[in-house]
Amino acid sequence: MPSIITKGAMSASAFGFAGNAVTKKGIFVGVSGNSSSICYSYDGINWTLVNNAMPGNSWHSVAFGNGVFVAVSATNSGSAYSYDGIHWYAATLASNMWVGVKFVGGIFIIGGQNGYYATSTDGINWTVTYNANVGYDFAYAYGAIWTPTGTGAIIKSTDGGNTWSAAIMMANIGNMNISIAYDPISGKLVGTSYNGLAAAYSTDGGATWSNSANANAIAANGEFLTCVNGVFLAADYQSTTIARSTDGNTWASVSLFPCYTFAAGNGIVVAIEYSSYITAYSTDNGLTWTTNTVGTNLNSQWTGVCFGTVAA
Repeated sequence: MPSIITKGAMSASAFGFAGNAVTKKGIFVGVSGNSSSICYSYDGINWTLVNNAMPGNSWHSVAFGNGVFVAVSATNSGSAYSYDGIHWYAATLASNMWVGVKFVGGIFIIGGQNGYYATSTDGINWTVTYNANVGYDFAYAYGAIWTPTGTGAIIKSTDGGNTWSAAIMMANIGNMNISIAYDPISGKLVGTSYNGLAAAYSTDGGATWSNSANANAIAANGEFLTCVNGVFLAADYQSTTIARSTDGNTWASVSLFPCYTFAAGNGIVVAIEYSSYITAYSTDNGLTWTTNTVGTNLNSQWTGVCFGTVAA
């Protein structure tokens, strides 16, 4: 498949988003942490590799919202956007140590490792702000955007990331709390800690927090936390297990390859191995997994994957 690299913008209508009668289909998109490649799948099982798809190298995270895919780079490429998940264009965001991007509360928000974060309504034009407490993972719950501080606490914003609350301690989660997820079914907000084997949860709108009962099931190098149909999944990019919880309190180890994060859509959850060509999918919310090596060799460092919808 030929690649397209350009710094110019392209209208959403060029990909079939104009009008009211567009048929949509789902697509999973993965980005690479050590190249300009992407991979994509329409069913979460069979994947296609596209080399030189991105305007730059080393992409750490990808998200979808309002008909736009957004990827961020932890090196010198800033951010990129796409209307179909396959053809990508450089955005206006300046280079930084950008780590995670989420679409929450109707906006895209990006967190970095040096105190800067960025917000955007369209995924193309960005506003960069400094706040040392803002982390690089985000969740929308109770009418606010929440983010872990990385110092054992959590903060929230009720005005789209313009201002943030005072820090709320997350029980004894430790000083490396980096990921957060919300379950709209139970109303629980759950956070996990990197390098701390710890997790905490809140049932009262984030006001108070309790430590999870057996968070030692969460691997020591856990990355992003995902909630799928009331089930929390914690990834680990250096372990052959992930952690799974149906309530945010008790956790169980599940065998899987090393991975950074998960994506859910069309009734399945998918993961891509961090440094190989194996993908996996689950139809029971991460309890059991089927691995797949069929199709193009996806050999790369896959650090982000998301699900979105595009014109059929």
